[in-house]
Amino acid sequence: MSISVALINYNNEKYLSEAIDSIVNQTRVPDEVVISDDGSTDQSIEIIRSYVDRFPFIKFVQTPKNLGAAGNRDFAIRHCTSDFFINLDSDDRFTPEVIEATEKALSICPDSVVISSFDVMSDSGDTLLHVDTSEFCQASHRRQIFMLSSRHRLMPGNQFAMSKDLYLRLGGLCPSLRLYEDWDFFLRLTQKGIAWKHSGKTGFSYRKSGTGLSSSGQLKHLKYRTRVILRNFIGFKSNPIYVSGIVFSNFRKGLKYLFGKASPIGYN
Repeated sequence: MSISVALINYNNEKYLSEAIDSIVNQTRVPDEVVISDDGSTDQSIEIIRSYVDRFPFIKFVQTPKNLGAAGNRDFAIRHCTSDFFINLDSDDRFTPEVIEATEKALSICPDSVVISSFDVMSDSGDTLLHVDTSEFCQASHRRQIFMLSSRHRLMPGNQFAMSKDLYLRLGGLCPSLRLYEDWDFFLRLTQKGIAWKHSGKTGFSYRKSGTGLSSSGQLKHLKYRTRVILRNFIGFKSNPIYVSGIVFSNFRKGLKYLFGKASPIGYN
C-alpha cells in the first residue's frame, strides 16, 4: 500500500517547519509528501524548498492563483500519486504514529474514510481540548447523519484519509466553498453510505491561531454555512434525520448557530 500526505500552506511560515517535521518523523514515513502553496508572500517558499532539497519524497506544487483552503487541498490531493492519502494543514501537526495506524485501518477497509481523535492547541502549542471522534465512527448511519447535520462536538476534524480513487469518484472537496468545505464533504460521504473508521489514535493537533475559519466575519459564516445546508438538503431530501439535526441545532443553540462564528474546531 502506498500513501501520500497532502499538506496545504498559505503564509504559515511560523508553523510550517513544525508541520513538515511531524510528517517526516513518522514511525511509518509516507511514500510521498505533496506540499501545495496557495500564493504565499512570506518565507514559506524558502522553507518548503529547503525540505525538498533534503527529502526526495517531498514534492512541491503551487496553485495557479489563490484558491482558498478547499481549492488548495483539492489541488494537493489531485497531485498525489499514491493509492491513498492523508491530509494536513501547515499550522497543525501530526502525532508520530498516525500514518502507521491509518495505514492499518485502510488495509482492513480500503473503501472507508479513516479519521483520528485530535487535540486543539493554542498558538504556542499548548493543549486546550481533546476531541475523541471514535464515538462518531461507532455510531449507526442514522446517528452519524444527525451528528454531522447538528455539528455535534464529536464530529470529525478537518483531517481525514482515504483512497484517491474514492475521493475522485465522490467529486472531492468543493473548491468554491471558502468555509465549511470539510463539513460539506463529510455530509456527502455520509449520503453515499461510506464507512467511517477510526485509526485508534489521537492523530493530530489542530492549532487555534486566530486565522482562517475562526477569524472570518459573521456574514461570511452565514453565507457558507447556509450554502452547505442547502447543497446537502438535495441529497438528504428523503431523510428526515438530516433536517432534524439542523432544526435541533438551531433550537438548542439559538440564532448564534446560524449567525455566529464557528468554534476553533469547526463546530459550536
